[in-house]
Amino acid sequence: AMDAAAAHLVGTHDFAGFSKRHHGRESTVRTVTACRVRAAGPARVRIDIRGDGFLWNMVRIIAGTLLEAGAGRLDPGEMPDVIASRDRTRAGRTLPAEGLCLMWIRYDGDPPAEQLAAEVEDGLDAIIARAALAAMPADQDADADADADADTELVPDDGGGLRDGGA
Repeated sequence: AMDAAAAHLVGTHDFAGFSKRHHGRESTVRTVTACRVRAAGPARVRIDIRGDGFLWNMVRIIAGTLLEAGAGRLDPGEMPDVIASRDRTRAGRTLPAEGLCLMWIRYDGDPPAEQLAAEVEDGLDAIIARAALAAMPADQDADADADADADTELVPDDGGGLRDGGA
């Protein structure tokens, strides 16, 4: 029921009913490009939501609304009416922030969202490596480092990090 309700969130909608009152935004129209719910263990779910931007508390309110559908208190077929109403009282409660995790922000020129999602699913190594390269000082001479460390090969370790492969 939760995943069926989540499917109705995909698209461009006015999400005024899924935002904290007095949020200060000129527009409450946002585009949700993907929203999925799946089991993540006993009595746990994972909600993956992707969009072009989110309002204050929007994701927490969406999660609370999907929880209502999962508990049988909201029919998934009612979601289009809840969205169209723009009425905050028709959506679910605002869930606490515990467990909420921003996985990435995609900018123009970044790899497609599907590729980023696959990287997250496969592990964070590629994202961590990309962040480490981006953090390298611009004046650092990578060729000089390569010459100095020619005998060093970095390989993945059991803990998800990198270690000296020659050691």
